[in-house]
Amino acid sequence: MKMRNLNILISLLLALVPGIASEAQDTTPYARNFEVVRGTESLSIRSITQDSKHQIWFGTDRNLYSYDGYSTFVHIDREGNNAHFQINAIECFDDKLLLGCVDGLVIYDCIKETFTTKEFLKGNEVFAFKRKGDEIWIGSEVGLFLYDISTDTFSPVNIKSDQPGTFN
Repeated sequence: MKMRNLNILISLLLALVPGIASEAQDTTPYARNFEVVRGTESLSIRSITQDSKHQIWFGTDRNLYSYDGYSTFVHIDREGNNAHFQINAIECFDDKLLLGCVDGLVIYDCIKETFTTKEFLKGNEVFAFKRKGDEIWIGSEVGLFLYDISTDTFSPVNIKSDQPGTFN
């Protein structure tokens, strides 16, 4: 009788072990720290976005970086213009990135790997983007603007001070 009870107890314990083991698993979210570029001192990450090809893009106080899930790459302006490489905001559209920098707007073509400085807002710091459809709202040190992706045009957004919450 004792042997039979022992067999039942062992069978029950073995049946419960997978459930107990699964309950004991760590349920904290997975996070991983990785080095952006070996040998560099710490960078200040100012903006992060992910494109349609699942690349993650980082705007830092020094450069533009991408991460493909395996490796990190630095994207340097081939023309040597490093003045705009404090990147405060990033927004993806098509195969391009709109970069909000300390000296204005820059478009990075992900296919050609080229940077183009936009004349609009040149010399003015850009802080934030918000995309809605084919329009990107741009927050800068000189006001609020809309960028129409389909027409490649910029326009100011006037906030009516006499009617809070309304735009012109």
